[in-house]
Amino acid sequence: MTAQFMAWTTNSAIYSRNGQDVFVFTQAEPTGLLKNTKSRVYFISIPDAVIIEAQGLDFTVLQLLVNEKHGDVIAVGHRAGSMMIVTIAKIYFNEVPKKNQNARNGTLQLRPQRLVPVEDFGDLFLSPGLISIREQIYFAAALAEPRIPLSLAAPALVYARFSMEAVTIDVKFDRATLRGALPVDTNNDIVPDIIDYTTQLTGDAWDCANVFDAETVILLGPYPETTCKWASDDLIQVALPRVFEIQVGDQIFLNADTIYTIPRPQDNEYSMAAQGGIAISLPDPLEQPVVIITGQTEIDECSPLQLYATDSYFLGGKASYRWELLGYTDLTNNPAGRIYNQTKLELFRFVLQNATDFNEGKVESPPDYLEEAVLFTINLTVTSRWGLSQSELVDITKLDFPAPMVSILGPKELLVNRTEQVSLLANGVPSECQTVSRQLGYRWLETTGQLVRPTNALVPNIYNFTVETFAINNPNNAAYASVTVKVRRSPVFAYLATEDRLMTRGDILVLDARESQDPDYPTNPGMTFVGTFQWWCLTPERLPCFGSDSTGLIPPLATWHDRRAFGVVEFLAFHL
Repeated sequence: MTAQFMAWTTNSAIYSRNGQDVFVFTQAEPTGLLKNTKSRVYFISIPDAVIIEAQGLDFTVLQLLVNEKHGDVIAVGHRAGSMMIVTIAKIYFNEVPKKNQNARNGTLQLRPQRLVPVEDFGDLFLSPGLISIREQIYFAAALAEPRIPLSLAAPALVYARFSMEAVTIDVKFDRATLRGALPVDTNNDIVPDIIDYTTQLTGDAWDCANVFDAETVILLGPYPETTCKWASDDLIQVALPRVFEIQVGDQIFLNADTIYTIPRPQDNEYSMAAQGGIAISLPDPLEQPVVIITGQTEIDECSPLQLYATDSYFLGGKASYRWELLGYTDLTNNPAGRIYNQTKLELFRFVLQNATDFNEGKVESPPDYLEEAVLFTINLTVTSRWGLSQSELVDITKLDFPAPMVSILGPKELLVNRTEQVSLLANGVPSECQTVSRQLGYRWLETTGQLVRPTNALVPNIYNFTVETFAINNPNNAAYASVTVKVRRSPVFAYLATEDRLMTRGDILVLDARESQDPDYPTNPGMTFVGTFQWWCLTPERLPCFGSDSTGLIPPLATWHDRRAFGVVEFLAFHL
């Protein structure tokens, strides 16, 4: 094909990182007519020259490059009637020996990743020299009608990521925006003159289609099942329905001419509109699942087993459960050795396997499936939507006599602040045996001896509480449950007398944090918090307002009043 049409192209790129090298190039795909020629992309391992992957594309590539940091393979070409910049593949490496190089096609035919909006890239005279820096494209090109550059930078997407329980997606911009209000040019000089605030998006539940394009809305879900709101000037929070399609790695894109930087009209400074898209990322910080198993772990000869893991959290709203029987121990101390009922053991294993197969967060077993006077050790592994797993061991004691069952609701270990009130609720269940009273008695013990009498106040320390439950007519046959309570100092929180506000040049800004609080030792109203204060200030570009400290820590400056020892800072607005 190359020889017939003389269609050989110099489109090529090299991925080289950490000693792993791939050569990428394109060649003309065979076709009957020259006008139908498309490109075929090859991924070649270096130095063994093995073809890792070869894929036919649906357009002719004009330029090709690889982002070595992230492995993105990006192409420029005329596709579907428009000039486009698209991600066509991603190079990644797994850990399988001798098969450690792979190239994965980015489902170009279904949904290419558009790195530049079509309307901004449709009429260009291209020159070589495309550079890829993840989520941004810089290119050398001649515009038919170049736009006048505006002095303020347009908002750029910083991240779009799930909340830990996948209830929301936070979409963050790098600077404060007009929240959908539009700059308006009244004299046709391209530079805006006024702001139309009638288009500003307000309220806690508006249609996401006001900000995101049609393909994004399909992924997020339609209004009103999916809604958006401005959590702040630089953050959109997308509230997801209970069941949704969008996943980590999916791309979302902004509508054109919708999101602008907050302008400085007094200086005639405005921005262009935000554009482009970003991939949905994992929550940050990404927490390990916390496994909470509730139910009675000590059951008598007549009662069923009921265990629940549905109170576990950090699961992303979706989890998988795997229940396993790790072992069993004789509780009779039979010197001759225990002979177990294998039929009952297989029935119990079937119950656990069935709960695993149907992905159930609970296990329920009839009393006859568990052999008496045996300690069963069960392992539960919970895997979150984000692919993280956590295991928890639980010991089940099957008694050979009638007794009540008891559990303390909630996790086995509580971490609380000093000012919190701790409530421990024991759930006692009478024995199913007909000969035993259903009236129960309870006895609570704190076994570390740290409890302060007579107030029962909990100071920072570790406490172990145990509840004993018994039938009134048979107090010798009791059941027990325990919980550990860890008490810590309460965190200090900052309080500003006045929150966000709009100011003009020349106004004096006063930030007053004197009524910040230490909940363990509260400050009386009108009094200054007994502690130390530090202040930070960053511009919308996330640069320090004063000094050279990259975190924005404010140094002592002669241009503003420094009363930090008293929790007050004053300075003129034009210094912000």
